[in-house]
Amino acid sequence: MQTVFLVVFLILSSPQSWSTDKPIDNDVDCSYNLTNQLALSLNEFDQDFKGGWRVLSEKGCFSEAADLIALYREENLKPNSLLFHEAQMRASAGDYTTASQLMTERIKQDKDSKQDHFGGSYYLDATLAFFVRDHKALIAARKALENHPKPEGFVLTDHLGNVVDRPWPPNLKVVKCLEARFDLPCNEAYGVGC
Repeated sequence: MQTVFLVVFLILSSPQSWSTDKPIDNDVDCSYNLTNQLALSLNEFDQDFKGGWRVLSEKGCFSEAADLIALYREENLKPNSLLFHEAQMRASAGDYTTASQLMTERIKQDKDSKQDHFGGSYYLDATLAFFVRDHKALIAARKALENHPKPEGFVLTDHLGNVVDRPWPPNLKVVKCLEARFDLPCNEAYGVGC
């Protein structure tokens, strides 16, 4: 049986990990210890909901979270890692231009890898379409994702290697939310229920 590990994609793209329905509060403390953040392992920085960039996101500190992700990528020589989340944080902060540039870079990397077993490129395409406000492209990406075949023997796992039970294809629910909430800003579109 073929096992495909979705260590990064399923967990990293989980909308509850970076969305908020809370309004941005100017009294929120968006500070962090940069030295400590940069010393975290990738897993600690990206997967720990009580540490890393996700703490800032949960507070509504989207710009700060995006800046921290960019610094972490640079400091830890991980130029290909975390682009997706940096783009999401930039969009959540209202910087759709930078978010679109980052997502375009991430899409290029995904297409260059030629290993899209689970339709992730359609999820990236849908996210970019949302960022650039292209409803037709978002619908096309959703339809492509819906029709992406599940590989024989495919098993979804989390970042720890545990088998997870998720509907096929991954992230279709999120893409449908982006479509249904197309007129909302990014930080609201990825809200409860997605």
